Amino acid sequence: MSTKQQSKDDARTYLAHVATELATANDNMHAAVVDAVAAGVPQSEVARIVGVNRATVYRWLKESGYIG
Repeated sequence: MSTKQQSKDDARTYLAHVATELATANDNMHAAVVDAVAAGVPQSEVARIVGVNRATVYRWLKESGYIG
């Protein structure tokens, strides 16, 4: 295998690894958002702390089943 091909394969492997870690972190953040809102922290404050739009927090709450 050429050095260039090996570099491409290494990059693909690394990218897949990072994508998996990001997906896990994203799931953890969604759960933390739901937990914070369930504990009484206002959605707007949760959104500000996490750095997302309030509509995103609302969508995550709906996706989790926390709100109908």
